[in-house]
Amino acid sequence: MEERIKNLKEMSDYFSIHPIPKNFSEIVKEELGIDLKGRYGPYTLKNSLIVAPGQLTTNTSQVERIQKAGHAGCVLKSVVGENEKGHCSMVFQRKKPRNIQKTIFLLLLQSSARF
Repeated sequence: MEERIKNLKEMSDYFSIHPIPKNFSEIVKEELGIDLKGRYGPYTLKNSLIVAPGQLTTNTSQVERIQKAGHAGCVLKSVVGENEKGHCSMVFQRKKPRNIQKTIFLLLLQSSARF
């Protein structure tokens, strides 16, 4: 058990400054005995690393970088809070996600086994 904790700490330190490789799930399974695969509806994800909605998921180039970084997918930023009068502090975020963003996200999910 102590060996696994040591390996986990080493991996955490390493991947906090290095990109996640395409075979990250296999490395974790081999080193720690943990299977990172997950499910999202009918899709099997190569790992459970999903980027939450926010300022890193507002445009296509960001979604592409998320994919290249080795994440299994992301949740697009699409909801903006408003007060009872309809005012919000993030008016620039009101535009609806473009179809290309939705398409890229679905491609991430559908092809996650390849990334």
